[in-house]
Amino acid sequence: MSHYPTITELLENQKASGSDQFLEIRRSFRSIMSHMLWFGISVVAIVLINIFFGNSEFVKTTPILNLVSLRGLAIIPIGILLEILRKHQDNLYLFDLHRITQHAGRLSLNYAVPVIRYVDIRGIAVYQDIFGRIFDYGNVELGTAAEEGSEVVLTGVRAPRELARLIDILRSNSVEQGIKEEMQVAQGF
Repeated sequence: MSHYPTITELLENQKASGSDQFLEIRRSFRSIMSHMLWFGISVVAIVLINIFFGNSEFVKTTPILNLVSLRGLAIIPIGILLEILRKHQDNLYLFDLHRITQHAGRLSLNYAVPVIRYVDIRGIAVYQDIFGRIFDYGNVELGTAAEEGSEVVLTGVRAPRELARLIDILRSNSVEQGIKEEMQVAQGF
């Protein structure tokens, strides 16, 4: 089962829509499963604390615990849920015919929009930790000659090896198209 469309499907969809953009990717929920686990644990813990200690005399007679309602502890799982949503929506990766645009930090203090043309990509690297290999998510790092290291990192994407292959195909097609255009210009067409 393929998680990403083939290059021919992408080009057909692009022609049908009339837009340059043909693929939009966000961070996978699989990459923030540990946060979801903490969310579930915190909900269960807060419910159990409220059930067993909600009417306790110890809570009512302790000055610090008396100031904060045990129901107010619900702010903890709410905060974790907001962080899950922020991480999922924080980065947006847009693919079009000629380039990849990353909208990084859309819900953060720092916002950046790096753009890489396919013809400028010199290196594609896939990084997965043990959980990433088990649940099929990871980072795809794209490097160019302009920057040392990676210029764009597609963080927590699903099926990173498959996405890296798709980017490599797009890069190859873009380089071939550029060579054809240069030859036509050189020949005077």
